[in-house]
Amino acid sequence: MTFADIEVFRSKIGVIFQDFNKYELSLRENIGFGNLNHIVGNDEIFKAINKVKANNILSRLSRGLDTILGNWFGGTQLSGGQWQRVSLARAFMKNASIYILDEPTSSLDPISEHEIFEIANNLWKDKMGIFISHKLSSLKKINCRIIILSDGKVVGDGFHNELINNNKEYIELYNI
Repeated sequence: MTFADIEVFRSKIGVIFQDFNKYELSLRENIGFGNLNHIVGNDEIFKAINKVKANNILSRLSRGLDTILGNWFGGTQLSGGQWQRVSLARAFMKNASIYILDEPTSSLDPISEHEIFEIANNLWKDKMGIFISHKLSSLKKINCRIIILSDGKVVGDGFHNELINNNKEYIELYNI
């Protein structure tokens, strides 16, 4: 595999890690890092903000997209949930084929979590989404295929309704 192949492969994947980056830079940069080709213009950044329903964050910022976030440089500090939406917007800046979301709602309240699941379901209609969660009740909400791993081995594979009826490991994890 050549470097060019690796770059094409990487361009097809959008990732949000549980411990996502909070850049002490502008909102534009925090979101625009998801696709540097669109960091200067507003249209794609506004689309990403709309996708994650983060308009309320933008409306509270004194300099709009150019407001510095975080405390280091006298910027505006966001809540954990607001930072999480910014990281989601960053991932969705990339028109990826595959999205990998590692605990993307860990800092969100139940209402915001539900909104993010709706957003993800809409974005993933023609794409692949890998959603990593330790909170199995969350997975029930997005009606997805669930793969359960234990000690590096697949111990369950199916949808919630199937697994809750016939998979001991899933039932045990779900009831915790």
